[in-house]
Amino acid sequence: MTPEPQSAVVVPAVLGVGLIFTLMTLAYDAVHRLLARRRFERRPEVEGQATGELVTGGWQAAADDQTGLRSRWTYLLVGSACLGMGIYLTIGAWANFFGATWWSENIAWIAVLLQVAALGFGAVGAYSLAIGLRYAHPPIWARPALARTALGRVPHRKPRRVVGVRPARVERLRLLGTHHVTDRLAFGARLAAVAWSLVAMSTFVLLAARGQIPQAEDGTSVESMLAQPIQVGLLVIIAIGLLLAWRWEAQGAVVIAVGGAALAVVASIQYPPEVAVAVSLLFFAPAFLHWLAWQRDRGMVHIGVLFVVTATLAGSVWLGSERVYDRYFGPQHPVSQTVALPDSPVEWIWAGGTSSSETTVVARLETSHDRVRVGLAKTSDLSGAQFSPTVTVDESDHFVVRASFEGLRPNTVYHYAVEVDGVLDTVRAGELRTFPPGAADFTVAYSVGARTGSNGSVFDVIREVNSLAYLALGDFHYANIDYDAQDLFRDALDRSLSATSQSALYRSTSTSYVWDDHDYSGNDANETADSRPAAEAVYRQYVPHYALSGDADSGSVYQAFTIGRIRFLMTDTRSTRTPQSEPDDESKYMLGPEQEKWLIAELAAARERDGIVVWANPDPWIDPAQAGADSWAGYATQRARLADVVASFGLTDRLLMLGGDGHMVAVDDGTNSDYSSTGDGGFPVLHAGALDRLGSAKGGPYSDGLFPGSGQFGVLRVVDDGGKKMRVTFEGRTWDGRTLVERTFVLRPGAGR
Repeated sequence: MTPEPQSAVVVPAVLGVGLIFTLMTLAYDAVHRLLARRRFERRPEVEGQATGELVTGGWQAAADDQTGLRSRWTYLLVGSACLGMGIYLTIGAWANFFGATWWSENIAWIAVLLQVAALGFGAVGAYSLAIGLRYAHPPIWARPALARTALGRVPHRKPRRVVGVRPARVERLRLLGTHHVTDRLAFGARLAAVAWSLVAMSTFVLLAARGQIPQAEDGTSVESMLAQPIQVGLLVIIAIGLLLAWRWEAQGAVVIAVGGAALAVVASIQYPPEVAVAVSLLFFAPAFLHWLAWQRDRGMVHIGVLFVVTATLAGSVWLGSERVYDRYFGPQHPVSQTVALPDSPVEWIWAGGTSSSETTVVARLETSHDRVRVGLAKTSDLSGAQFSPTVTVDESDHFVVRASFEGLRPNTVYHYAVEVDGVLDTVRAGELRTFPPGAADFTVAYSVGARTGSNGSVFDVIREVNSLAYLALGDFHYANIDYDAQDLFRDALDRSLSATSQSALYRSTSTSYVWDDHDYSGNDANETADSRPAAEAVYRQYVPHYALSGDADSGSVYQAFTIGRIRFLMTDTRSTRTPQSEPDDESKYMLGPEQEKWLIAELAAARERDGIVVWANPDPWIDPAQAGADSWAGYATQRARLADVVASFGLTDRLLMLGGDGHMVAVDDGTNSDYSSTGDGGFPVLHAGALDRLGSAKGGPYSDGLFPGSGQFGVLRVVDDGGKKMRVTFEGRTWDGRTLVERTFVLRPGAGR
């Protein structure tokens, strides 16, 4: 859906920073060696000055001494400037990264680094302003900064009346006592911390790169294009903390700990909880070893300040990450208030592949059973039901039962349920209406993009529409399963089909479903996806569908069906798609060669029929040509070829396109959809989504506007009296009952046009 981020720029950037740092260090040492200047420690000299004041002038003189202080205006100016820079960087990082922009995934690592820089500037600003405002008696927590950093200056005058007084320290209470941590133990702790950090980072990178870290139940909840740059940025931060710890041990340990905490937060979203805990411990351990070595000659005040600062930073990271999760991966609208059904032998059930005389019911049971069959009847209690053949359901078929029924009456309500060992399960029973065979009025609902297992209230609102069919046009779930693992696909579908509000919707009508990228594989997936065999096999097992290409286990999932005088064409834009990076020429396909032939044959047949065509296309059609794009913009050659077919068949006033992928409601009346060579191939394009994902704007322009958002869906209301005109009204609606846009199209069905 988005261009591939250039996250590899992190490596040369970090190497460049490291090289500059190394050269500056070498130059610094060389200059000092040439000048024969002795390197000195700021803190011993400042404390020596304080000791001299204490000996010669008493406690009051020491308290009044301003040794190490610069001018007050220096602190006020530096503090204001640094604090302003920290705020500026924070606003820039959050405004860019968390804005509703299609390229936000590309700058994840930049946002992390900017935020770290902002924290640094903010800390310096806070210290400087505190010293300036409390001049010349800065608060106790700010005084260490004067002794250890450039905020203070080394005194150039000797202490008053002091002869032969050497810098000394006043004995203070230590957290672990004065003898518990020896010099040898401190050195060993530092060495172990460095070794531990290097091993931990290398191990994490190796396992993540090879995909060997266990995934969460719903796959990669954080999209890989977003998670990987964040993880790389956090590992870089931990490496920086490791370098800082050699010179400023406490500060370096804080950076390591905060980086580890942030990495654990990302892990808690992407991986199971036990992995997140392991990640946090993995990187907190070296930070603790550095603190252990550092605290041996520090007072309780220093340790307390360090603890508060670390806890504040870690807490801020946690709260910020939690907000990121809620915004990008959590529910995007209120949860359904529908009461969950009690337990029964059936986990979920739904119907599809429906026509005027046929339908298919698929259900999954909780456990194995020897005698299972599906009943279908016109009565709600299923009296006089017709039953499918009795089968045994066990782990070999993953507890799934599938039944097809023929010879049904057109435009008739039927009820269905599963009979388990002679007992009819009416807890999870469903109903559907067979389709009318000719001209008729009816309603169809459709949408795209739901979180895995979403229980959003939007599904309840769709159910209240009482549509004849519900079309799921991709991203049925967001499991992002990018390798051949059938169990993961089953788990993702199980979670969605058994969610209370979704289950109620699917049991209320007939469902037609075709996938997009996130429920087929990962983001921007194509025919090369490793997950393709598993996706195709599980689709055939779990989904009630119309006739498909391929065999019983594999093949694309494009399909067609008819309601009244409308032919619905549902295309599969993923499993036969040429990789986006290929040149956009005659050999590049959004729809593979076989699927293109099928689509053209369907359009040719529609030309001869008395009716219209609704093309359910999961990817944005309207979008300026762009090399490498994931929409039809990256497949402009095939788009133009198909647009010419539509125009040459005279179908422009008999065709509607239902769009997917974009998390938005959008309407174009045909003004911007013409990509034919003749200039008269435009037709209406209607987008509806997202169900329960963050809103996004894709493609365009659209004549009637674009409304990004979540908890949204589309409704088609067809009014057809069998005449030469058919009225189709589109409504873009929301979970809270609002209608974002409404547009009526008058189409002209007729054979031979």
